[in-house]
Amino acid sequence: MHKAILETARSGLFPQGIFYLKYEDLVAHPEAVQDLLARDFGLRFEGGFRAFTEQGVTAELDRALNGLRPLEAGRIAKWRAPEHRARIVEQFTRFPVLHDILISLGYERDRSWFDAISDASAAQAPGV
Repeated sequence: MHKAILETARSGLFPQGIFYLKYEDLVAHPEAVQDLLARDFGLRFEGGFRAFTEQGVTAELDRALNGLRPLEAGRIAKWRAPEHRARIVEQFTRFPVLHDILISLGYERDRSWFDAISDASAAQAPGV
């Protein structure tokens, strides 16, 4: 998926460019993101992004969102919980290109985070 996004971004199909929006930015700063989108794209919104749960949505959108819930910035880093380590190590070992994706999107500077999580996962493995 990431490869397709990069290819599309570089293809020239969108000469005005592509706007990348990180979920955690939207959750942490919904008003700022809304203001940015309005300013940069000349959009007008009828409600605030933070109060989206107060707006009526279609059943299809409600289903796609798995139900409307308030924004919870505290859940952004839930992937860091110890119970997820083994799965993260497995996926990044199996698909090493994920490291390049995280770095290219500005989530990480290098692989040192993975080395730490991998070491912690190995230390907690049974029989170690």
